[in-house]
Amino acid sequence: MNSSLKKLRIFDFDDTLALTDSSVRVMRGDKVVHNLNSSEFKNYKLKDGERFDSSAFDKVLNPKIIKPMMMAIRKVLDKPSPAVVLTGRGKAEPVKAWLASIGVSVEVHAVGAAAKNTADIAKMKRKWIVNAIKRDGWEYIEVFEDSKENLTAMESLKSEFPNVKFVLRYVGQYAEKMKEGRDTLRFGSWLSEATNKRKIHDQTPVKSMEDLHKLAIAASKKHKDEYIIAYVDFGLATVFATNKLPTSVYASDDWKLGYWRNGKHFEWSDARKRQTRMAIDRLSGLQ
Repeated sequence: MNSSLKKLRIFDFDDTLALTDSSVRVMRGDKVVHNLNSSEFKNYKLKDGERFDSSAFDKVLNPKIIKPMMMAIRKVLDKPSPAVVLTGRGKAEPVKAWLASIGVSVEVHAVGAAAKNTADIAKMKRKWIVNAIKRDGWEYIEVFEDSKENLTAMESLKSEFPNVKFVLRYVGQYAEKMKEGRDTLRFGSWLSEATNKRKIHDQTPVKSMEDLHKLAIAASKKHKDEYIIAYVDFGLATVFATNKLPTSVYASDDWKLGYWRNGKHFEWSDARKRQTRMAIDRLSGLQ
């Protein structure tokens, strides 16, 4: 890739950077017919007399980060070339505020205020990119999207702007894995499906390592004789209980903080942490 190209990387928000409980309502007159999550909204076809009401979608409700893509945008933001979030929502500020709360400071553009359906959003995202190229002279555009409809609408940009390099990436598989409960079993195959379903805290904000320790201690007192495992991503803590420990701890991008049991904290044995990178402060951003 030519490093001298003027590059812009564009990330969608819903089902790309985060899963949320935000919903779009299907209305018939003044009556709510359906409440659709982001995935359902993409596939829903309005029937006669129905319309979408996206006012409830303005809030970022119960967000859960999609770690591979959140790591990707953070990596891009560390580079000189810029990144933006381009969302089909009607308002940018709630998205921008939530991202900032987890340490991701990025420009957010919302194009969906006047959209009546997903086709409108696809057209509006395409139009935003066209305007950005004409205004700022971008020579390389890389898009990260979970919507195949949006990516299809952008395909024609390649012929409209033959001197611009376009890379259009479908990344919806990460959200699908999370929805199926296969997001990331952090410590290898030892974590059973039943264990993963017994999360005690799921992406709970913490501001310090002491906050995380308090969560884990409280969980270990409540779930007696079980092992409490905790890790943090982007200042969000996940704590869960299990009835067995791994034979080794090897995932290099997670925080290995030991484990808790019956109100006490224990370090991993040397055998378990032999392959572990213990760069806790650097990875967590917590001091």
